[in-house]
Amino acid sequence: MISLLRTGDCTADTATTTTATATTTTPPF
Repeated sequence: MISLLRTGDCTADTATTTTATATTTTPPF
């Protein structure tokens, strides 16, 4: 439930994780 106290940080972490995942799974064209 720490995420309730750190909504902004968790949002940023989610965006970073999503970007990292997309970069890892997408072949560089």
